[in-house]
Amino acid sequence: MDEANSLEALHVQVAEQYQMIKRCIGRIEKLEARQDNLDSIAASVTALATEQDYIKSDVKEIKSDVKSLTAKPGKRWEGIVDKIIYVVVGALVAWALSNFGL
Repeated sequence: MDEANSLEALHVQVAEQYQMIKRCIGRIEKLEARQDNLDSIAASVTALATEQDYIKSDVKEIKSDVKSLTAKPGKRWEGIVDKIIYVVVGALVAWALSNFGL
């Protein structure tokens, strides 16, 4: 009878070990799925970082273009004012020269 009890106890232990192995395999499969998700997220973050770098350089280029476009009217106005000043100074010099008989 001892032998029967030993075999029965051994069968119980094997069944318990088998159930524990099944649970561990299930947990490992879940962990693998989570790791795959984490790897996917890491790849997405890397892609987003790369895209952000491209966007950053594009924004710098756009800002530069906007600055040059907004500066054009100011430069034109300055040019017009300079020409008006030259005309007024030239007219004053011509008037002064004509009054002094030169």
